[in-house]
Amino acid sequence: MTMKPGTLILNVTFHPERSALRDVAYFLRHRLVPDWRSAWGEGGVTLLGLPGEEGFAVQITSEDPERLSAFDPSSDPDVRRILEVYPGMVTFFPTLLKVLE
Repeated sequence: MTMKPGTLILNVTFHPERSALRDVAYFLRHRLVPDWRSAWGEGGVTLLGLPGEEGFAVQITSEDPERLSAFDPSSDPDVRRILEVYPGMVTFFPTLLKVLE
């Protein structure tokens, strides 16, 4: 899929400790990603694995840059749940990216 310059992408990265990796993967696949797809549209949410099984990234693209810029994943109940169930075991950070070319 080619994206036009100026398109915004929200990349939300999760780095779980190895002991939590399988559970976090399950939670992302079966809870967070389906919920975000219903909110953002089927084609707007992609689940990615980081090389070496070090974690996951969920990317959101949207035709509405204001909505995407305003979205705070740390306030999402599913994200909060992952962090509560695995306190100190999951590092989470969102990064807003802009397609340059």
